[in-house]
Amino acid sequence: MKKTIQDSMRLMTYQMRKLRINHHMTQKQMADILNVSAQSISAYENGVIRPDIEIIMKYAEYFKVDMDYLTGVNLYGSNQRRISNTDGSTDVYGISQKTCLDEKGDT
Repeated sequence: MKKTIQDSMRLMTYQMRKLRINHHMTQKQMADILNVSAQSISAYENGVIRPDIEIIMKYAEYFKVDMDYLTGVNLYGSNQRRISNTDGSTDVYGISQKTCLDEKGDT
């Protein structure tokens, strides 16, 4: 099934809320960090308004995840990409793109 923009927005608002709650933060605390109102945070998390790219970038930076994680392109978080190889193994690439950890234990 093809993912729509609405699906991505729902997932992003869910991810934003989940990150805030998992870090034991109130909407007010998040609003102060992002320099917006608590009402804006509520509206983002409930899908009432779409956060602009600056807000999404600030969320990603604050929680140390990439924007792909927030938007659902990459649900592994922490700046990782999983790549399936032809031999059936899976590689996990970190933010540096210089190192690779193979799930079989090889590097």
